[in-house]
Amino acid sequence: MRIHETSHSQTSRPVEFFSEIDPLVSQIRVACKETRAIGIDGFCGAGKTFLARQLSDALNAGLISTDCYVVRRGGHSHYVDRLDLAALADSLHRTARTHRQVILEGICLLEVIQGLGICRNSVCHVYVKRLSRNCGIWHDEDDLEEFEEPGSSGIPEPHLSVLRYHKIFNPHRSADLEYRRIDRS
Repeated sequence: MRIHETSHSQTSRPVEFFSEIDPLVSQIRVACKETRAIGIDGFCGAGKTFLARQLSDALNAGLISTDCYVVRRGGHSHYVDRLDLAALADSLHRTARTHRQVILEGICLLEVIQGLGICRNSVCHVYVKRLSRNCGIWHDEDDLEEFEEPGSSGIPEPHLSVLRYHKIFNPHRSADLEYRRIDRS
């Protein structure tokens, strides 16, 4: 299902929202045909990896998950600081040589892209939201509204990194396309 709505971003540009894979694939083929990189972003547990695999198969695109480049686990360091960005960049370049498009999936994705020195405009940014089946409310919205960095009250990583990232980058408001995954539980 494809729904045309107005974005919440400051530019009030139209954004395409999808809740099914086939219309999203069709739109990516049209809107992102010249784009070599497709970024799949969202909260932990939103369904990014599942969607990225489906898109990779449908588009015959290479697939890279940022979680594969975490070199420091545990502790309290920010998620992006835990990544081996040099190895990730190398993998992106190698995958781009063998595929027309590369799907990069992970949390804090706009920040990762910035850390890699990739121009934001060269990435088709797809944001994945988990919606409640009963009322259509975005599951993580309350966390964003209540988040205050000084009083993080013991929120574990990488969830704390995701909240900080959303507060600074607003990826849920600036995405090129949005995929709404309905939570069936």
